[in-house]
Amino acid sequence: MKITELPAPEGLSEETWAKELIRVWVVDGEKHFQLATNSWGDSKAWSLLLRDLVLQVARSVSEVNGIEYKDVLKLIYERAE
Repeated sequence: MKITELPAPEGLSEETWAKELIRVWVVDGEKHFQLATNSWGDSKAWSLLLRDLVLQVARSVSEVNGIEYKDVLKLIYERAE
């Protein structure tokens, strides 16, 4: 079995404050979520983080798959309801 992890952000040093907040693994087609909910503010902070995550995913999917950004966002929001 080969486990693939994404790298940590560039530029981190021992003096840098950094915290991994979300980790998502897909294992045999099943999603597993790890959240550091006690490490990152309140529901407002999490809502902003999740908004930024959704926007980044939409940008990346748009670029990689050649789909319009607004169409990817629309699909994400439709599936969230």
